Amino acid sequence: MSEENNALYPTEEECMKESRSTTGSKYDHSGNIWIWSEALAREFHRLMKNRDTLIEALKQFRSVSKALLLEDFGIKELKDGLTIERIVADFPWILAADISGATLGVDIDNMLIWYSGIWHSGTWKNGRFLKGTWEGGIWIRGVFENGTWEDGVWMFGLFLYGTWKNGTWKDGDWNNGDWISGQWLSRAPHPNDKKIDDSFF
Repeated sequence: MSEENNALYPTEEECMKESRSTTGSKYDHSGNIWIWSEALAREFHRLMKNRDTLIEALKQFRSVSKALLLEDFGIKELKDGLTIERIVADFPWILAADISGATLGVDIDNMLIWYSGIWHSGTWKNGRFLKGTWEGGIWIRGVFENGTWEDGVWMFGLFLYGTWKNGTWKDGDWNNGDWISGQWLSRAPHPNDKKIDDSFF
């Protein structure tokens, strides 16, 4: 701790002198009021001597704590400046879902991006799903790109270059991809309907 910072706090001798004179008394130093007991005085001085070490340890603890918190929610990595605090504020539905190994980020429009991982169940509200596997749940809207859809209910959105294995499609835009099985409830043409080549005429 620098001499400048040291000047802001009472020395150990000052603390001990004050605490011996009257346990629990007030100590006025540089405009600050302190309540001291002898034990508190010793502990305070010891902590301030090791202030830098404590700050570094706290930073490491917070880092480990956040990593464990993310792991608890099935999140492997956050990118694009996305933080757990931002997820809680803007994308809480992600935390309510059952996911694993997820790498998440945000785009320039502040939309959630799913880079990889497995979506086991839950409700997807909006964003871009890039790669990864969707096992089940409800898709409200967004872009599903280059991923594998195992099962679930698709309400609306854009399906782009992915593989659909099973589930219920209600509405939205299908742009390429492989449809293997499932229920197609949309009025739009089924992905496997053969299109007439106008060049034939």
